[in-house]
Amino acid sequence: MDLEDYMSIDRPNCGYGFEYRYKWEVPAANGHAGVPALWVGWLNKNVKKNFGWHFDDHIHNPDSPDGLGFYKRSWITFSNKRDLFWFRLWVDLRDVD
Repeated sequence: MDLEDYMSIDRPNCGYGFEYRYKWEVPAANGHAGVPALWVGWLNKNVKKNFGWHFDDHIHNPDSPDGLGFYKRSWITFSNKRDLFWFRLWVDLRDVD
């Protein structure tokens, strides 16, 4: 599976910028947080209802270790509680390091 497979979201109302009721904060690694491409691929393939991810009010972190100013927090959200449950069982937090 290549990067294009991970990043292409071919479902309406899913992907970056969509927010839903059931939320999970992505743990920050090294002072910044993001959503790994591997997770996006899993979400696109396995989530039954809608999902999305967003950054917390687009808070800029100029003190990030990489100097790029990543956002402090990111969230993955789901319209269905069961989808959140299955994602949490699958996710490997070592992916954010």
